[in-house]
Amino acid sequence: MKKILFTLSLAASAIVFNSCEELDDDFYRVIAIDSRCEEFSFEPTPANPKRNILIEDFTGHLCPNCPTAAETAKDLEEANNGQVIVMAIHPGGSGFTSTTALAGFTYDFSTEGGTEIDDVFGASGDGLPIGMINRRTFNGDLLLGNSKWVGAVEALKPLPAMSYLEVQARFQEDDDSIICIDTKIDLLADYDADLIMFTSVVEDSIVKFQKNGAATIEDYIHMHVLRDTPLGAFGIPVGSAPYTANDEFIQRVSLVKGNDWVPKNLKVISYIYDKNTNEILQVAENHVEIE
Repeated sequence: MKKILFTLSLAASAIVFNSCEELDDDFYRVIAIDSRCEEFSFEPTPANPKRNILIEDFTGHLCPNCPTAAETAKDLEEANNGQVIVMAIHPGGSGFTSTTALAGFTYDFSTEGGTEIDDVFGASGDGLPIGMINRRTFNGDLLLGNSKWVGAVEALKPLPAMSYLEVQARFQEDDDSIICIDTKIDLLADYDADLIMFTSVVEDSIVKFQKNGAATIEDYIHMHVLRDTPLGAFGIPVGSAPYTANDEFIQRVSLVKGNDWVPKNLKVISYIYDKNTNEILQVAENHVEIE
């Protein structure tokens, strides 16, 4: 059965708001969508979809070892034909992400949502670079140095997918400051725990300074940079358990593009996770379509 999740109408002012509301001591938001955003059409769910894997790469432009981790993530992404997706989170307050008086490092990629995620999981407290792979433990550890990412990804690849996700995004036709996003969630199996839906905008190919060991790379290409979390740092509920195979949900949201974002380099990453364990069960990404 198809269900539309948490869709509210927003007046034509195109100002997208999120009124924060705590539910059961978690961090969820009531979502509004620009009323001019048209619904997307989705293709039928393919037969036997893979379970995709998210690498959350906690990083920073002042982190001297972070380019090595970024290369590990890039290699895994390129070697796995779309099954591995990367999100680079620059957590605020880590000492590696803020603006400084150091020449060239006058920008800050940290976001409110990324910093909240870091605070909850304590990633930067373990030192950067550090990562999570579908927020699943590997050899007893949740937070993994990049030398362990390959093994964690290989352990996850054979696991069956319990759901299929497809995300579509475009700039609003009459207002190119608004990004409209729809995500389809199709359950492939029964599931007994509550599910949470998360959506983010990331940007590729940002050329800025980056520490690399003792050196500084002035034209470093920052990839997968988390820019915004329009459903909040921890998303919103997808109905409630128990779920039945073939349940289908559509989550709609919109947001205002940042002034310095380059439209052609923007992608949307959506995922669902188990509320009880925080494990990411499925993830999808797509470029933001430009009209």
